[in-house]
Amino acid sequence: MNLKILIVEDEMLIAESLKQMLIDMGHTDITVCRKVSVAFQYVSKGEFDLAILDINIEGNFEGIEIGRKCADRNVPFFYSTSYSDSDTVLKAKQTLPGSYVIKPFSPEEIMVALELTLMHHNNTKGHTDQLLKAIAQFDLSRREGEILAFVLKRLSTAEISEKLFLSSNTVKFHLKNLFQKTDTKGRKELIELFS
Repeated sequence: MNLKILIVEDEMLIAESLKQMLIDMGHTDITVCRKVSVAFQYVSKGEFDLAILDINIEGNFEGIEIGRKCADRNVPFFYSTSYSDSDTVLKAKQTLPGSYVIKPFSPEEIMVALELTLMHHNNTKGHTDQLLKAIAQFDLSRREGEILAFVLKRLSTAEISEKLFLSSNTVKFHLKNLFQKTDTKGRKELIELFS
């Protein structure tokens, strides 16, 4: 499959190297973007199949904001970065990228990241349909639907509270409501119900 790919990378040598790797894999419709403002325009238009994002663009960490915008628009993406510190990884993880590749990278690492990102994206699409049916079937609130989505992704209460900016007690309250509305006794049964 020949994907339309957006590369957001401000270092031209890396961008050109990555572009050549992708061409060698059979992906010929590639756009390279060096500026944050232009990258946001491309993401808003959504005229590509997948994005590869550097995290530190123009000396800042706007790549994570671009990733957030991709996630909001349901566009598959992964990060290609030289940052592997826990703070950066945690911030990136919150945007739910398909993969995270540390520079310098090999063609094999990029190929694996592409495959994982597409697989992750396709699985997420199935969850979206499933969630919409669950919300209607069990008369779930918007918040309960959000929490159910994270439960199905196997996130802990602490991770859910961090993602939704809620206290753990609030998440537990919504989980209790979810269990009651779906007539389940816990996370395991809830996940089995929607598997």
